[in-house]
Amino acid sequence: MAIRGIRPIAVDRLLQPVWHGLVALGMLYVAAGRAPAEPPLAGPPEGHPERVRADVPLTVDERMLARCLPPLEQEG
Repeated sequence: MAIRGIRPIAVDRLLQPVWHGLVALGMLYVAAGRAPAEPPLAGPPEGHPERVRADVPLTVDERMLARCLPPLEQEG
């Protein structure tokens, strides 16, 4: 078994992990600048199973919960 020099050991155990960490940090930094802004929540989309039906009245519990919630901001 040959004895390895200090240079390959330094590259394998120190410089390579530091390099990979800097690459990952750079990817996070670049991706953060390009992240699209999410639209504000306005309730479930049309056809969603949790959407409230207009022809079915709210139950007593649902009315109580609706009073506790802040009003939704309407777009437009």
